[in-house]
Amino acid sequence: MEKASKAIRRSGVRLKSLGGGHTDLNLIISELKDVRQAAKAFMQAQSTAAQDMLKWSGSDDNRAVQDIISQLAELNCLWTEVQKEFTESLKDYKYQFEIILEGEKHVDQARNHLIACEQRENKF
Repeated sequence: MEKASKAIRRSGVRLKSLGGGHTDLNLIISELKDVRQAAKAFMQAQSTAAQDMLKWSGSDDNRAVQDIISQLAELNCLWTEVQKEFTESLKDYKYQFEIILEGEKHVDQARNHLIACEQRENKF
């Protein structure tokens, strides 16, 4: 099911960019969006698992297990902060590609305007 939805999503991006071109840039932007969403979901799943382990260890009488799980929970908090920074960096990274795409669109407009001007010049 995942492969099918990925193929449909990529095809949608390609269809969307048919008129304006720059299919590859649009695919990159789309994939970076998906990477960011997946990273956030991964981070959330890890945090939930760590919280569940902490809850489980609290009900256990084994002090060693409680100690290890509390240390793992602390480690998970640090890891979560790093992952948050990573997802923010991905957001900035994706934005840079959006800026590149906007610049490419402006270059295309200028190129088309130049061609139109050259055609009018040739008519004169």
